[in-house]
Amino acid sequence: MLLTSAATTSQLEVKSTLRKNFRPAYDILVRPRNSFTPLEKKEKLVKANYLSGIFGGISMKQYRQIKNIPGVEVAAPIENLGYVLLQVPIPIRINGVLNKNPVQIYRLKGVWKADRGLSTYPENLTTYVYYTRKDPLVSMGSSSPGAPLARQAPSQGDPYEVVPGKKNPLPVCTTLEKAESGGSPFGYMPDSPFAHVPPSINCFSALSPKDGTRYFGPTEPAGTVGIIDDLSAPILLAAIDPKEESKLVGLKKTVVNGSYLKEDAAFKKVIYDKQFGDKARQVPVLASTKTFVDDILSERVERLNIPGGTNVPEILSNQHRVRGFLSGLSGRVVESKEVKPGPVYHKLLEALRTKRGASLINSREIDAYWSSSPVRYEQEGGKRLRVLTTTNPPFSTWNVPLYGGVFPAPMDNADTQFRRLKLHAGNNNVIGGLYETATVKVVGEFDPEKLPGFSSLSKVPLETYYPPVAMPADAKSKKLLHNKPLLPSMNLGGYLSQPPLMLTTLKAAKAFTNPVSYTHTDYKKHISVIRVRVKGVKGPDPLSREKIRRVAQAIVKETHLRVDVTAGSSPTTVTIDLPKGKFGRPPLVLKEGWVKKGASVEILRGIDKKSATLFALILVVCAFFLSNGAFASVRARRKEFGILLSLGWSRGRVLAVVLEELALIGLVAGIVGAAIAAGMVEAFSLKLPLLRTLLVVPLSMLLAVLSGLIPALRAARGKPMDAILPPVKPPRSSSGRVRTIFGMAMRNLTRLPARTALGVGGLVIGVGALSVLFGIDLSFYTLASGTALGDFLTTQVRPVDYLSVALAIALGGLSVADVLFLNLKERAPESVTLRSCGWEERHLRLLALFEGLGMGLIGSLAGAILGFIALFVLTGLNAEIVGLTLLAAMGGVVVALVASVVPAVVLSRLAAPEVLAEE
Repeated sequence: MLLTSAATTSQLEVKSTLRKNFRPAYDILVRPRNSFTPLEKKEKLVKANYLSGIFGGISMKQYRQIKNIPGVEVAAPIENLGYVLLQVPIPIRINGVLNKNPVQIYRLKGVWKADRGLSTYPENLTTYVYYTRKDPLVSMGSSSPGAPLARQAPSQGDPYEVVPGKKNPLPVCTTLEKAESGGSPFGYMPDSPFAHVPPSINCFSALSPKDGTRYFGPTEPAGTVGIIDDLSAPILLAAIDPKEESKLVGLKKTVVNGSYLKEDAAFKKVIYDKQFGDKARQVPVLASTKTFVDDILSERVERLNIPGGTNVPEILSNQHRVRGFLSGLSGRVVESKEVKPGPVYHKLLEALRTKRGASLINSREIDAYWSSSPVRYEQEGGKRLRVLTTTNPPFSTWNVPLYGGVFPAPMDNADTQFRRLKLHAGNNNVIGGLYETATVKVVGEFDPEKLPGFSSLSKVPLETYYPPVAMPADAKSKKLLHNKPLLPSMNLGGYLSQPPLMLTTLKAAKAFTNPVSYTHTDYKKHISVIRVRVKGVKGPDPLSREKIRRVAQAIVKETHLRVDVTAGSSPTTVTIDLPKGKFGRPPLVLKEGWVKKGASVEILRGIDKKSATLFALILVVCAFFLSNGAFASVRARRKEFGILLSLGWSRGRVLAVVLEELALIGLVAGIVGAAIAAGMVEAFSLKLPLLRTLLVVPLSMLLAVLSGLIPALRAARGKPMDAILPPVKPPRSSSGRVRTIFGMAMRNLTRLPARTALGVGGLVIGVGALSVLFGIDLSFYTLASGTALGDFLTTQVRPVDYLSVALAIALGGLSVADVLFLNLKERAPESVTLRSCGWEERHLRLLALFEGLGMGLIGSLAGAILGFIALFVLTGLNAEIVGLTLLAAMGGVVVALVASVVPAVVLSRLAAPEVLAEE
């Protein structure tokens, strides 16, 4: 009873844990029909950021159908639009390294680092800075082609140096560009954003500090010396239903700056070109305060050594000499600057939020955007996957007609590609005074860390707000990554995808899904996924599961889309082999938290089956032990039953007496057991209702009567001659001589085959039950482990399993000890005779131990074979099953040996007169 209550308590604790962690943020995920991966179909494994790889496939009509289905509490869609690249100018100031030399030249070269510094992407552009303290600079330009040069404002003209003695100012900053372009009026036209770009030069003078503002604009004070390093910041843009999203995850409560998106907010038509009055579609966005991108810009500043007597202005203005002169100069690094993505991202947000900030970026106009495919994997065995690579042709992927050529993508995109990219190029036509391409405006900012925390044991993909976490899995990867997670980079086709950093509304997103405005768009089916929460779901109870099932079926019937029941899902660790990159990153072994769909439901079913099997095992072992005791009692009272039969008792009356005795024993045992169990339940805070405790008494009586039915029938079939026949048969004369103690022990076991079979049978049941129990535990742990929820639950169910194992072993040992004790007691006169013939006590004890060993070997092997067969039928053949059955067999032999020690020691102490007197 105590074991039953312990098992019940463990089961209730497990179900309580399942109930608390059963429900994630949403119960059902609705996806397009073609969005299931082979790995998902086979293993029910879903990558943590798989939503970011789904672009379109669900229509607004289907979304409205889902919202109107009875039982749907929340239906929150996500429309992944794609990555937009907004160019952010990063000022690199070198005023701090300027010296007092009259003429100075600096070479600046940037390097982007990602993947925790393992990947290094050199920029394809080298910029020179020319600084003079001798001569002023003036801005020169022509008002029309062929017109003579004239002075202009710094923002309109090119810098020319006014050199004393020269009739005209020298073009010190325009000649290099002409030399590199070969004099072409269109300049250098690369066919890839990663191709080498000819160097450029910025010119500054201490005598005309305002002239340098041409490079920085009004954001930098006059006198600033340096360069502008343009960053094309990739931002993943997605659309949501603000009202439903707030109901699902409380997004509105996370806004820390500005305002939340209005439910019916659409794009606005705002003045874009003041000269002609043309308007553009302005899309409101809610931006994340976190960027999650790992890239860092390291800018190296090198001061070049100018040979004495060099006429620098003359050479810089000479188209044939400038290129060789600059590239041939040696120098030393005087400064290295680092620019982290955080400040750049917040600068971008400011530029998109305020009118003043518009000057902080090159343009708010979205010339194009890019969507990406999911990552493909090859299964290497179990939960180990190898990432497959792909290719994205540079020209067709990045050629944006509206930009006028290949778009300046981040250099990260030249690295190994794991996702296919699709270009959605914008249209710059003006129709009815309205530009076809869109612009964005930040109306508010939200902090993803303020989102409500859902159970870590039942997380489902929430990469609308968080990137996936990829931790190093082996010692080499831990050392390379400094035991920190790998983070997303600016590589749109990279392995890890950043979460959407900007959210807009479904209505406003139409500015990007109109096929007239952008290429390769699906105007009708633009929603990626819909997350559904079902009304009235409280846990893994049958009613809640049925509600989820009915809503899921209704969604499929109404929309013909695919659904995932995410309720009951749990994170699981998957090992990822990531191939090496092209820019220094070696191969990595990562572990990611994927999602195992339906984990808690499978565990719940496993718990129910496991508990039922444990209860049945407990009853079988207890019943067999009681039957063994009844057999021993009937055997010991053979003379008594023979006398009763000779006095005229009927066989029915003998049967009734034995059953009445067993019922009385069951009654007493039930009362005592119930009292002990009630006290233990109270003492250890176990879960057992009072009614079930009271049911112990009749259950104990019934179990005792049923267990003793066969022994009672055996007693009733006795004969009156049993009163005078010896209890132990003499050995057969034809059996041959016995020459060893072990041989005598084996011969003794054959003298009472029924009793030996009884003792062996108890051990067979114990070892077989132990093997099956091990198999059940292994099956359950295999089912449950591997997920966060399962790993937590297995720690809760082990104690009661071990208690069941201990009971099975103890009852099997007591069965052997009982039979062995009865055998030795009935053969006590033989022991006295052997002692009189010169046998020592150690010989008699060894004889008893060998008998116990023989019973242990026979019973354990037979039980192991039965357990192996049962496990083979239930789970199939594997190495674990063989090991478990052998372990159970060894345990049975050890228990049999230990059980034979006590009877051997007790009976060896019997005095010869006492034994002979009974005889």
